[in-house]
Amino acid sequence: MSTDTTLTAEQIVESYSLRWSIEPMFNQLKQAWGMKEAWQQTRPTLHRWIHITMTGYGLVQLLSCLNSQAVAVLYQHSP
Repeated sequence: MSTDTTLTAEQIVESYSLRWSIEPMFNQLKQAWGMKEAWQQTRPTLHRWIHITMTGYGLVQLLSCLNSQAVAVLYQHSP
């Protein structure tokens, strides 16, 4: 579905597919990292919390892409 009526069905699917890489992050943010309970916080606190958790998420994702001895040592301490 799209509000832009000039797009073809293929263009809509292709543009949505560009978003798919971030969907697992938002799923984990909502389901695993307590976003459901965060609504009670003030806006600055919520923004700070999201930035900290997403920085940690991004760092873990980047480290998982590396194939080095230094990262292998880290895997020995945590899954």
